[in-house]
Parts: sequence; C-alpha cells; structure tokens
Amino acid sequence: MARKQWTENEKGAVLAWYEANGCQLRKTARQFKMQASTLMRWVRGEGVNADVRATQQEKNARHDALLENEARAAILAAPDVREDANYAQLLTGAAICIDKMQLLRNKPTAINEDRISVEDKRRALREFLLNEEECQPSAILN
Repeated sequence: MARKQWTENEKGAVLAWYEANGCQLRKTARQFKMQASTLMRWVRGEGVNADVRATQQEKNARHDALLENEARAAILAAPDVREDANYAQLLTGAAICIDKMQLLRNKPTAINEDRISVEDKRRALREFLLNEEECQPSAILN
C-alpha cells in the first residue's frame, strides 16, 4: 500500500483540527486515519512550510468563527428550548464552544491567575463578617 502524500492544504487542515481538539495527538491522528508519528513531526514543524502554516491559521480562524456563531446561537436559542434542555445543558454547550474558541485563539482556557488582590479579599471578608454580626439574632433583638 502506497503512503499517502499529504497536500499543504491537508496538512494545514489537520494541524488546525489538532489544535481545535485540544492538541490530542492520537485522537486527531485516528480521525484522519494517519500515523501519530507523522502528525507529531508536523507539530514539531518538520515538513511544514509557510503555506501550511497559513492554511492552518486560515482554518483556525474559520473554526473560531463557526464556534463563536454556534455559542451565540445556543445562548440566543436558550429561552425557546428550555423545555427540551435544562439551563445547565445549554450553558455547557455554549461553554464548550467558548473553550474551543479560546484554544483556537491561543488563549488559556482556565483562569491561571488570581485577579483579586489579597487586600481586596481581606476587605470583602471583613465586610461579610460585619454583615453577619448584624444579622445574628442577638443583634436583632437588642
């Protein structure tokens, strides 16, 4: 059996799909009926030229746009399909689309930093505790 000769367009499409799959090498290789070692070489940049990278970026942008449209459609359709799907299911679908969009945009899919300063956390805790004291039965009765 002769080895498949992959075109630059096909390589770009496979690499874009690999990224959209969360960089799951074996899963992507199975989906395209190819050797994982071949895909790994492409990921490392072997046998990949500027045209392949351009195709990959184009496909990523297209996947990103499709996912964004799907997420928007899911959110907009939510009120009409609530009887068939619960709210958690609708939001999970939208969240999956958004997560994939983040991957395609080379952005993190998790919050890796603490965006609230320690001082802000302490201030919020003090306010919470003060409010709790005011709500105690003894404070209300006095």
